[in-house]
This record gives sequence, C-alpha cells and structure tokens, in this order.
Amino acid sequence: MLGRENPNRALTIPSTAVCVGSLVACVVSWKHGAWLEKFAWIVITLSLFGGMITGMYAFDGPFPAPESVAHYQVTARRLMRVGHAFAIVFGMLSLFIAQRLRAPQWGGPMNQVGVAFYLSGMALSLAMMAAFVFAGVPHWSLGIGPATMLIGLVCCASRSPSPAA
Repeated sequence: MLGRENPNRALTIPSTAVCVGSLVACVVSWKHGAWLEKFAWIVITLSLFGGMITGMYAFDGPFPAPESVAHYQVTARRLMRVGHAFAIVFGMLSLFIAQRLRAPQWGGPMNQVGVAFYLSGMALSLAMMAAFVFAGVPHWSLGIGPATMLIGLVCCASRSPSPAA
C-alpha cells in the first residue's frame, strides 16, 4: 500500500495534484490574464515544482540529499525552504495586486510605481537569499528586498485613479 512503508511518500499524490493545478492556472492565465497575473502564476508554478524537486530528497525521499544541504538545519537548506514559501506568497500577493489594479479607481501612476517596487523587491528578496548562501553577503542585506516590497505595497495600496478613469 502506498505510504505504508514510509508515510511521507504518500505526500506525492497531493503535491503532484497541486503542481498540476498551478500549471493549469498558468495556462489559463496565459490565455485570459493580464501580464502581472501571468507572471504571478509562473512564479507560483516554478516554486511548487522546485518544492517537488526538493521533496525528492527531503523527508527520506527516494534520492539522497546533496551534501551541501544534507542536514535539515543547515543555513542553505533553511533558506531554500524559506525561498520556496516566499516565492509562493509573493506570487499570491502579485495576484491580489493584479486583481486590485483592474478597478477604475486603481492603476494610476502611483500604483504602477508600486508594482515596479514590489517586483524589484521580490527579485531582490530571492536573490539576496542566494547571495547570502553562496557569496557571503552580510545578514542585514536580507532586509533590502522586503523593505523595497513594503514601499511597493504601500504605493499599490494608495488610491491612484488610472488616467482612463
């Protein structure tokens, strides 16, 4: 029976379903969504598939863990887990922003600046985690991306009517 010898292996069914579902959402958004929705679903889908790859060695998966992340509490592995979760949350926030900007009282210049800051902060957050692990940048640099995202989210939350409204 599936999962009897290792209960964690039973997680492959729901995690595969979630990945396939996000892939379907990605295809649907590609046909019907705005550019920010397409981008958001791509980020979510890539992060979910990245989690599937990580799951192949995590929790007694079928493959051994790479030496650099063999221990659960190693900084690189911890940041991989955080990056995986953050990318999903960042994508979800992008979907909320895209939905909000469709309304006529939103989507103006301040909101567009907010989207630019938010997306820059998203990229900086994930890049700085990698730079922290591989290049040894100082720990305070991990706050640059979230601070940039905060500025973007505040600008996105500010009422700024689109010029067409």
